Amino acid sequence: MSIKPRTPRPLFVRRGTRPAALLLLLFAFTTPDIAAQQEHIDSPYRWLEKGFRVGLWGGYHAANRGTLKFGQGPAAAIGAKLRARISSPMSFEIGMTYAGASRWVVDPRVDTGPAIIDTVSAHWLRFDMGTQIGLTGARTWRGIHPYGLAGAGLTFGVAEGASETFADPQFEPFRYDIHIAPHIYLGGGIEMFTSETMGIGFEIRDYINRLSAPDGFLLPGVLANIETNGFPAPQATAWQHNVEFGIAIWHYF
Repeated sequence: MSIKPRTPRPLFVRRGTRPAALLLLLFAFTTPDIAAQQEHIDSPYRWLEKGFRVGLWGGYHAANRGTLKFGQGPAAAIGAKLRARISSPMSFEIGMTYAGASRWVVDPRVDTGPAIIDTVSAHWLRFDMGTQIGLTGARTWRGIHPYGLAGAGLTFGVAEGASETFADPQFEPFRYDIHIAPHIYLGGGIEMFTSETMGIGFEIRDYINRLSAPDGFLLPGVLANIETNGFPAPQATAWQHNVEFGIAIWHYF
């Protein structure tokens, strides 16, 4: 009786299966660890998901009264602002601010030179329009968002008082009023986030306001009196630096 020899199995099947299976097993165990490491990469930057926000603002306007001190003085200020992101680093801003300031009434005709003779109200309402530039784009760095500011606007005099010294109509050229004054501003700040929808901003701005001297201060005889007493001659129009500090509470939508 003849015995048929068994057909040998290919060597590569027996030897190649085990390494492949071990490799698959190793991959199955190590893949979750690699993915977990990638998910927990620590970065100081966080993306700002929301870009539209409104804020309540309060601060101090350290006003510059001008060389002859007849302009509105420093005052606490309050206001509201709105910002909307229009690109990764840039947001559009509009704002309204009110301050209950006062001013000194200066008489330039006094023999010893311009003198402060009274104090009256000089409340103002300001409208701004500008841009906010995020220095880290639309991201925070360790929960902080630093930024720059630039813009322009108009300041309107409201509830402006008048001194009895210049109450007579003939003295109207010596009265100073804010009326409507243009301005530009530059500044910067940082915003700290307390949650995804709330932030607190700390800002400093330099408002460059137009200050117009009353017509009576520019009369030849008045100018001669001012210069004779060693005071600086007033300019018809001067641009004054006015530093402002403020804190805003923002709500994001």
